[in-house]
Amino acid sequence: MSKANQNNKPFRKPVVVISLLDWGLGHLTRSVPIIRHLIASGWQVIVACDSKQKSLLIREFDEVEFVHCEGYGVWYSKNSFLTRLGLLFQTPKILIKIKSENKWISAFLSQKKADLIISDNRYGFYSQNIPSVIITHQLEIETGFGRWVNNWVNRMNYRRIARFRECWVPDFETGSTCAGQLSHPSFPPPFPVRYLGPLSRMEPCEVKPSGKGSIVVLLSGPEPQRSLLEKQIVKEAEEITTHSFIIVRGLPADKTSPAIGSSNLRLFNHLPSSELNALICSASFVIGRSGYTSIMDYLKLGAKPILIPTPGQSEQEYLANYLQTQQLALCFTQNEFKLAQSLEKASSFEFRTFNRSMDEYKVRITEFLNGLSVD
Repeated sequence: MSKANQNNKPFRKPVVVISLLDWGLGHLTRSVPIIRHLIASGWQVIVACDSKQKSLLIREFDEVEFVHCEGYGVWYSKNSFLTRLGLLFQTPKILIKIKSENKWISAFLSQKKADLIISDNRYGFYSQNIPSVIITHQLEIETGFGRWVNNWVNRMNYRRIARFRECWVPDFETGSTCAGQLSHPSFPPPFPVRYLGPLSRMEPCEVKPSGKGSIVVLLSGPEPQRSLLEKQIVKEAEEITTHSFIIVRGLPADKTSPAIGSSNLRLFNHLPSSELNALICSASFVIGRSGYTSIMDYLKLGAKPILIPTPGQSEQEYLANYLQTQQLALCFTQNEFKLAQSLEKASSFEFRTFNRSMDEYKVRITEFLNGLSVD
């Protein structure tokens, strides 16, 4: 007989509240495998997010409860230096939002019982009274402004992370890693760190392309850089007749697409996970940003990525260059990128396959859940 029956208490699923940073879709998509595992482990999942995040996650899950919680609303510039500078000057706004979201979760918990809080890069989304964990792959932040600013930002980062019970890092602890020094800092952090292994919602490819596949372009990230890259690639792809191109624009809310004057080019505003999965598996090359979630997807699927970091995002610039040194990707800055030349160079580049299991997170999260005391 179960303890619940012995005590004449009805069975109650443990409750976890999850909130995700709204800087692009990567924080959302990498949460999908975690949510799936929590549901499979018998947990009730509540996602605190904005309307855009909800519109995407609700397509993946019908058993998840959603509550509205505003994002950070950070803006970006057309100029890479101004983007870096803008992010620095938006720090006071971000700190205010961190305080605001901490008040939000406190008010929410006064009305709703929860047993666990998971925050993906939202530094105020924690409680002193409930086990709270934060997910980040950036234990060492690259700002692009030199060592002094990096050290200052990293000290602030560590102080924020230390308010959580644990920090979950979506990368391997030893051996070949996905994020290099970003997830393995020079100085060990003074708080508990649990390396989950990479997180990807994708399923491994069953069949690799035997012939010449399409060139798949996955656009993502903040405006105006997303649109600038799209216009460039569409224009150049229309002039190339030796390849077929499929462009996924990363605009799930859009209902219309721009007119295309070439038969070798197809555009989609958005694709479900399963269709995107199959598309990447059948591609000769994948062109996209070097956001960390995209990188984890590419490595899991054994894709041959051509990476174009978002101008002004030092993290993406570091990751693209790091993966190129590991022969896992080919990278170009947006200023130097030319479609025809990049495909020619990729054809002779010796891409290496990342042969490591991507399911380690299930074991690591289960270990953590088993150590919790749930009433």
